[in-house]
Amino acid sequence: MPSQSAIILKKPEKKDDKFVAKTIEPIKILFTDVKLKSIRRLVDSKGYTITLYIPETINNEGICYMNRLDDTIMKEIVRSSLKWFNKEITQDELIEMYHKSFCSQTKTLSVIFTNTKYPKLVYNNKDVETVDKVIAILRDNNHFKKCIINVEIEYHGIYFYADNTKNKWVVSSIDITDISNDNNNEWINKDDIVDKLSDNIASVNTKMNSRIIEMQRYINELEENRVNINKLFLELKGSSCNNIQEPLNKINQLIGCQESKINKYNLL
Repeated sequence: MPSQSAIILKKPEKKDDKFVAKTIEPIKILFTDVKLKSIRRLVDSKGYTITLYIPETINNEGICYMNRLDDTIMKEIVRSSLKWFNKEITQDELIEMYHKSFCSQTKTLSVIFTNTKYPKLVYNNKDVETVDKVIAILRDNNHFKKCIINVEIEYHGIYFYADNTKNKWVVSSIDITDISNDNNNEWINKDDIVDKLSDNIASVNTKMNSRIIEMQRYINELEENRVNINKLFLELKGSSCNNIQEPLNKINQLIGCQESKINKYNLL
């Protein structure tokens, strides 16, 4: 991993509606047992954009490397923006426009998969000629769900648009192993299951915490109304004034509100 003071990017060059900053030296990362989330053909039909689910536990080193690379690149942009664009980009401005390579929420990563970058393609220990053939194999009856997929990706720089940026990662090699006919279930990856279970638990906890906050707010409102009703009732009892209509109206209004809240809770 380059140090945070190292220069990673070449000076950006204008290309159509964007600036493109290529890397000075190749940067590659290997991810193992990835899952294929989606496949989209590129606009120019020269390849595909594929979205990969990256199991964190078994790929922690690669993910940490990628996150550190993002941090280093952001520091370089802030440091060099005035020289590159005749405009200073602050850290806060960059945070708004910078899209990190790896999405920590979905645990996914989008990469380019194209013949123009001459990737090494292997299926069941045999070379495959083209990216299209690999995609056809994976798409056939959702065959990718029955495969172990290891992929090496290479960083090809960052694209600067008017109000955002995009890091470009390209598949440099892919190794696919068909396990559909394997009667031995030892290939099932425990770490992958743990990652998925962790996602499900996190989702339930988020919903549960939201529900607890909602219920606590409801309890607080009931308690506040109870205190107010009892306070007004005591004031009414101890009052020497015969005109009790106004405090009586307030008490009845609070009682009606309280009953509505209780009935609402019974429906939840």
